[in-house]
Amino acid sequence: MCLILDANCLHKVFPSTDKEFLPIKNAITAGGAKLVYGGTKLLVEYKKVATAWRMIVALDRAGRTRKVNDSEVDAIESKLKAAGQLQSDDPHVIALASVSGVRLLCSHDQDLHADFTNPNFLQPRGSVYQNANHKHLIRQHCGS
Repeated sequence: MCLILDANCLHKVFPSTDKEFLPIKNAITAGGAKLVYGGTKLLVEYKKVATAWRMIVALDRAGRTRKVNDSEVDAIESKLKAAGQLQSDDPHVIALASVSGVRLLCSHDQDLHADFTNPNFLQPRGSVYQNANHKHLIRQHCGS
């Protein structure tokens, strides 16, 4: 377990890297961190960025990712949607965190930040990486 990459930041990490997300890319490609993904909606979002999806597939083959059961994520996503309490339109990300136990998110979505760090949705609550000043979160959540 390690980190979830929101689709809104995918292009900032793969294939070219924004300097603010270089610590994330380096941690994943060097093996010090694992990208965790799963659920139907996130897969669709990732596949829309073809060059990034190819990189994720290569990382998966190298053991740098962890794929979570889609049906488990989708089931929790449905429950979160039905409850209607999230600020964001990303119940699939909260569901992935719930299923996987991952508590580090890379995202620029402020509404998702509020949900991911809300102890009513995730226990323990999550942390959000937004720029290189947050690289300490990689050590904290990934151990590298």
